[in-house]
Order: sequence, then C-alpha cells, then structure tokens
Amino acid sequence: MWRRQSARCLLVFSLLCLRAVVFRTQEPGHGQLQPLPALEVETYNYTSFQEGNSREQKELAFSREARTYQGAIQVSPDTGNVGSYQDIMVNKSGSVLLQRRFTMWRRVDNGSGSATAPRVQVVSFNSTFSINVFHLLDSSLRPGEGLTFVVAPSRDEPPPGSYGGYLGLTNATLEANPTPTRNRFVAVEFDTTNSNPTNYTAWVEYDGAARHVSVYMGVQGEAKPASPVLDSPLDLSEHVPEKAYIGFTASTGTDFELNCILDWTLSIEVIPEKKSTTWVVIVVVVVPVTVVAVGVAAFFLARKLRARRSMERRQERLEQQLSNLPGMPRGFAYDRVGYSC
Repeated sequence: MWRRQSARCLLVFSLLCLRAVVFRTQEPGHGQLQPLPALEVETYNYTSFQEGNSREQKELAFSREARTYQGAIQVSPDTGNVGSYQDIMVNKSGSVLLQRRFTMWRRVDNGSGSATAPRVQVVSFNSTFSINVFHLLDSSLRPGEGLTFVVAPSRDEPPPGSYGGYLGLTNATLEANPTPTRNRFVAVEFDTTNSNPTNYTAWVEYDGAARHVSVYMGVQGEAKPASPVLDSPLDLSEHVPEKAYIGFTASTGTDFELNCILDWTLSIEVIPEKKSTTWVVIVVVVVPVTVVAVGVAAFFLARKLRARRSMERRQERLEQQLSNLPGMPRGFAYDRVGYSC
C-alpha cells in the first residue's frame, strides 16, 4: 500500500484459486525462436463525458450506480449535499467499461518446429485518466471506499453485495467460493486518506512483453512524475481470461468518497480476431458436390441424346423400308414458286 498526496494506489489481484497455466518459452540454446508478430495500436480518447453523447453511449457500458453528470463519470453516486448521504451514497457500487472485448493474450506457435509448448503473447497498453476521489469528512473520519481501473472478465454489472470494500468487483460469496467466470480480474485501486479535494491524473502503463506494470500519479495539469508509485511484475495471462474488458469500478460503504472520472485515454495493442473458416468449409464441401452433380447431369443428358439419335435413325430406316413396298405412295421434293398479280 502506498500513501501520498491524500491518495493511495494499490494493485488488487483476484482471489481465484484456479489460475491460467503459464507456458514457458524455450531456453536459450535450444533452437532459435521466431519473433512474436507486431500488433497494431488503437486509441480511445475522452476529454470529458457528456450526458446523451452518442459516441459514449455506443462505446461505454454503464452498470448499477454509474452515470455521466456535469462532464464526468460518477462511477458511484456523487453528492456533497449534507443530509443526502444516507439516501444516495451509502452501500453503493457501479462500473463503466468499454463495450469492446479485447484479446489480452494468446498462445503463439514457437516457430522452432519442436514439440515444446507455445509461447504466450500478452498485449501492452497505456491508460491515462484524471480522477476526483474526494473524501467527504462529514460522512466519517475514516477513509472512504475506493475507485479502480480494472481489467475484468465480463461486462456483467457488479454482483449483489459488492459495495464497501469489494469495490464493485466481487462479494463475500465469490471470495469464499471463487469462480473462473467472475473472480479473474486485475485492478488498480485509488483511495483517499484525507479530505484534500485536489484532482489527480494517473498513468497505468503495462508492458506485455516484460510482464510488468507501472503506475504514476500526480496533480492534474502537472507533468507525469519521474518515478512510479507502483512498480511490479504482473503477468496478465495468469490472472485474467484471454478476452476481457477494460474500465472502472467503484463502491461506497458507510464511509465513502466521491469517485469521478474526469477524462480518459487508452492506447492498447490489438490482437486481430481469428478469421472465420466458414467459407473454406463451404468451398471444400460445395465444390465437390457441385462437380458430382454436374457430372451426373451430363451423363444422363448424353445418354438421353444418344437414345434420341438412335430412335431417329430407326425411324428413318423404317420410313425408307415402307417407301419401297409395292403400292406405297411416293414422296417428291418440291420448291414453292412465288408469283405476283
């Protein structure tokens, strides 16, 4: 845990007991590995958050108490009105996630032709956002609950009972009996220690190749600090599913703080989706069937034509034979000659 400038940043790992297998690469000297494929980078940039903005409604998924208000995302209910705390802010949780599901890691063939297990390629990303995590002293002298930047396994709304210290991520039941579908997440928590209402900017930088996360934090408007407040090894492939969502969660308890996102930029490497092989199956199946059908049709058509020609020849021979019999009328060829009056 780190405390500084009225805020603390804490890396929260899921309590999942069944974790993903980490595949090791070949040791040096056991064959030359091919370099991992380069990935394109996509960027999402929100300078503010406005109610009714069509782009934000299309790209962001809001759950539970989260909403946009006065140019910011209130991830949990937000009010400074004395007397409203018990009705509005106690024991709440919310989340806002990008609608898009990202491939966070994938297994890649080692390229050496050996029987060793494939390598795991993990994406890198940088997330920069400004926050207001102002603790309301009127609610309690103790610090309020927190706000998280999260890589989550699903876009489901926070589970029941996810208020208080569960940060809109989990609850007592899930922590006692972790499941692969709900408790596989990684979150960076931002919390308060006093009532200083200063806005802050956070930089969460994840290096997928190095399996390392760094978090920087400073007063909004100031330059990025030279030293991180959190610097830790982290292999996302061990803690989150292959495909996951990125965004924020927050909660309040009987003690609470304002949990607002003021702006947000996310740049992330994108692993392309696997191309569908349906057309290959169609070609493989339909083409042979078509060839067989055409061949069968051609066989019967040729057989029919041969039968017709044979019948015509028999008919011609019969007519010739009949015309040579005594007393049979003879046929004469003639040309019709036109005339005019």
